[in-house]
Amino acid sequence: MRDSCSLNNYWPVLIAVCLSWPFHPFCSLWRKIVHSDRILVYFVLYTHHWRMPVKTRITACPLFMLGCVVIPSLLCFTPIADAQDLLYNQPPTAGAGVTWASSFWVDIGGENDLDSDSMAWANFTLDNSASVTRVRWWGQAMPPLGFTVSFYVQDPNTVAIQPDIFGVNPTGAIYEETFPFPIVQGGGVTMFTVDLSTPVVFDPNIRYFVSVVGLTPVPFATWGWTASDTNNGGTFYWVRGQHTYSHLPDDRAFELLGDCLDCVVPCPADLNSDGVLNFFDVSAFLSAFSAGDPATDFTGDGSFNFFDVSEFLGAFAGGCP
Repeated sequence: MRDSCSLNNYWPVLIAVCLSWPFHPFCSLWRKIVHSDRILVYFVLYTHHWRMPVKTRITACPLFMLGCVVIPSLLCFTPIADAQDLLYNQPPTAGAGVTWASSFWVDIGGENDLDSDSMAWANFTLDNSASVTRVRWWGQAMPPLGFTVSFYVQDPNTVAIQPDIFGVNPTGAIYEETFPFPIVQGGGVTMFTVDLSTPVVFDPNIRYFVSVVGLTPVPFATWGWTASDTNNGGTFYWVRGQHTYSHLPDDRAFELLGDCLDCVVPCPADLNSDGVLNFFDVSAFLSAFSAGDPATDFTGDGSFNFFDVSEFLGAFAGGCP
């Protein structure tokens, strides 16, 4: 979305739209709907060259305001969809369920480990190729030093739910990043959100794993990752002092957000199907609406009224993917 916009840049379009609006077939349709004649509207135009306010008296239907107020706004603020797609979701169990420790003690000297160190891996499979840019998870209160988030691929040497922990680098992770200050929300069951510094691309129909490890300078202090009732095959687990890997029956709570790379996402406000939202889509909507085109029944109730106009404007403001 543009940072600023001056209507002076669009004054020819604004004047043309405002002066032509009373003759649009939509106005006749409006009068048929509400059984009313035209109403008197006063508006102020700000001229481009002399910058002198000119008070103009004009007769128009009530939808005149749509042309003189809404359309300039749409011209000035080009919508851009900045929302991220929810790519995968394992919601937290009500009441948090069983939390399993997934945390490391961080020795200031970097020389020692503790038997209480533990690590949990949650598996996931995506239906489409996707670029993950944000990770969200639930667990106990924020550990003092933040978290390390890492991704792994399925171990190719087994059909069991097991990450390839001896992969291309010393940790086996295909991506790893530490977040000292994630976004923290909630109380007893806390929600954490981080944005990855580099998007991670995942292929469809391949099992991957995400690991979230809390970091603490306090010996034997732990952070617990909340459970999920997703029933996705459980959690791969490791505790240093046990010198072995194991499998937990329950899943962990997390979400992956980003961009689906091969999804076909509809954009209902792009009525001329050119991939861009602009004045021409507004004009196409009004013409189709006056003709009773089902494509403009945005509420899906079989009627054509103000609520369809409102839904269209909302879709337009939301932008296209």
